[in-house]
This record gives sequence, structure tokens and C-alpha cells, in this order.
Amino acid sequence: MAQHSSSARVLIIADDLTGALDTAGPFAEQGVATKVVADPLESDPATVLDARVVSVNTDSRHLPPGEAARHVQRCARRFSDQRFDFVFKKIDSTLRGNVVSETLALMDVFRRKTALIAPAFPAQGRTVVDGVVHVDGVPLAHTGFARDALSAPPLQPLSEVFGAVVGPERVSAWRQGEALSRPDGGVVIADAGSDDDMSELMNKAADRTNDALLVGSAGLGLVLARRLDGNRRAAPTALTATTAPIVFVVGSRAARSREQVAQLGRQPHTVLLEAPNGIIGEISDAIGAKQIVLLAVEDPEAEIADSVEVARQLAQTGLEIAALVGSEAVVVTGGDTAIALLEASRCAVLDVCGNLMPGIPFSAFQSNGRSIYLVTKAGGFGVRDTLVEIVQCLRSGTTISEELA
Repeated sequence: MAQHSSSARVLIIADDLTGALDTAGPFAEQGVATKVVADPLESDPATVLDARVVSVNTDSRHLPPGEAARHVQRCARRFSDQRFDFVFKKIDSTLRGNVVSETLALMDVFRRKTALIAPAFPAQGRTVVDGVVHVDGVPLAHTGFARDALSAPPLQPLSEVFGAVVGPERVSAWRQGEALSRPDGGVVIADAGSDDDMSELMNKAADRTNDALLVGSAGLGLVLARRLDGNRRAAPTALTATTAPIVFVVGSRAARSREQVAQLGRQPHTVLLEAPNGIIGEISDAIGAKQIVLLAVEDPEAEIADSVEVARQLAQTGLEIAALVGSEAVVVTGGDTAIALLEASRCAVLDVCGNLMPGIPFSAFQSNGRSIYLVTKAGGFGVRDTLVEIVQCLRSGTTISEELA
């Protein structure tokens, strides 16, 4: 496969922090200098000039479509004066968020005539058939993701979703073995059921970087990361094993997250601290534990608090526990919680070290004057044993490669 020059740069625009991080992870794993901008409106764009890959969190998933589009444009324009060979709009593989409005907003900012829409992530069971996202072979409309309380995805085929806004005549489809051509601009919806499909799509899109906006999940980001070559660090940043307590801050309400917490809770020396609406009164139970899980739950005796406030309370408590027990690693589940934790730490830009395992990156950040690991995981991501596997990686100082996952 042809590689791109050592000077090629990539700009990733993601609608939440976990998305910005998990898409950046494979680039850092390649040894490519990679930074994540957690708060683009409060950070200096000059701080990322030395990075070949810049991943920006717009924190816009739960905004109304029009507001999301305007906010994304403001964030993107902060970096539009810099040269980027690839502009990649990272979307959720189950289409939660403002896929259409944010895509069109970025086409306008970066003057891209064409948008290539490819949400598939075959390695994680996300495929696209006739423009319809499937999760483990089940159409999206028949999965739990369709009932997301904060940002339910569109359930029609992507051709209809985009066609309703840009006009059906400006929407076309791509399938394996076909040419990728849209000289008049518009939206191309890509079907993909395998890693080979995704690689073929990227090969054909690579020559369209001047006029095409890449739009996809971390699956598309992964095949893009494989294309970059040259001008690397000597090696990806190594993971150092820790024997200190590991703090898990779980703000996601996804069923998969709760299943993972239950599995981790069966491990020796693990303490679960429930935090109604993000607030916990007593943290002494955390002393002496090796794994401490702070879990947001609803308070049956109080009104449900604002989700942003819940995340803020949970993140602040998580940092306090990490400082109390001398933790060297904090694992955060849920994008809202991750951004709240970085805001509490006053950390606007992260250096991404690599992937702990596929789709789960680790970074370094400052907390209470110490550099500690931040591991981030999207709420619905992973299998039942994912949190247990994260512990094993952090304890052994080893990562799980894509090939072994």
C-alpha cells in the first residue's frame, strides 16, 4: 500500500472526548506525534503545531443540530489556518449525535466538495449494508442504541438521512470493487462489512484529500493511521506497569458499562463506590483497595440532576480519590465524564501515548502536580471483561495489539 509523505498531517474533529482520544490512539501507537485538544476554544492552537495528528473534541454530541453546527465551525476555524492533508470528521459508529449537521458544517469550513461517509468498524461488529448500520448483524433500529436517551441516532438508511438535507440527487453509494468518483461533489455513503472493505475505501479516498471530507468512526481512523509513514518518534511511548491503586470513574449509563463494572467487581481487592447523581459522602472504603470503582447512579430520593453537573461531581470525586490513594492511573468511561475530569484538572491538551488495547487509548496528564495515566473508554465499547483486561494491562505494563484482540 502506498504511504503518505513524512510531512502529511491529519486533523480529526470528534463530537466527544472519548471519540477524539480513541481515534487518535492508533496514530500514537504508530509512533506518530499525536495531540488531543480537549477544549479547543480555551487552548492555543500554536501548542499543536509540532503534532502530525491533531484530534479536537468539540463536545457537541448532545447539542441541538443547528447549535452543534455553529459550535463545530467555531472550533474548527481555530485550526483552519494550519495545513492538514486529511480532515476527518469522527462520528459515533452507531450514529449518535449530529452526524449530518456537523458534516455539512465542516465541509463549509474546509471547502470540501465531497463527504465520504463510512461509519463501519468491522472489528467491533459495526458494519454498513445498503446504507444501514448494523451492530453484530442486527440493524441499528433494532438495537439498544436506537433508544439512547441523550442523542438517539437516525434510524433510516444514511442515503435518506443525508438526502433529506442535501437532496437525493447529491447522494450516492459505494461498495467494494467500485470506483470512488463524485466529480460534482456531494455525499457518498460507503457500505463495508470487513477490514478489507475499509482498507480498499481508504486507498481510493487517499487521492481525494483536497476535495473530500472523511467522515467515519474509529474504524476509518484506524485504516488512515496505517497509511502514515516517516517522521516518527523512535518508538511509541511505552506503558509503565503500576502497583498503585487504579481508580475507575464510570459515568456512562450504558448497559455494557454496567456489565463491565459487575465483572470487575468480582475481582479480588476491588471496591465499588456508588455515587448517587455523582455525589459520594464517604470515601474511606477506598483505602487499601487495589481497584476502586466510582459509579454514577440515580438517586431515588432526589430529582435527577443535570447530566453536566453529575459528570462534574463524579470527576472531582474521582480526582480526590486518586490523590488520596496515590493512584498512577485513572480509567474513565463516558465522554462527558472524561471532559469533566480534564476540566477539573485544568488540562486542555493531552499527549496521546498509544492504545492500551484497540479502541482504548492511554494518555499522560497532570493531576495534583503528578503525571498519571488517563485511560478512556466509550460507554458502549468493549466486551464483558474489558475493564478486567485494562487492569491486567496496567499491572503488567503491556498493551494488547490489534492482531491479538
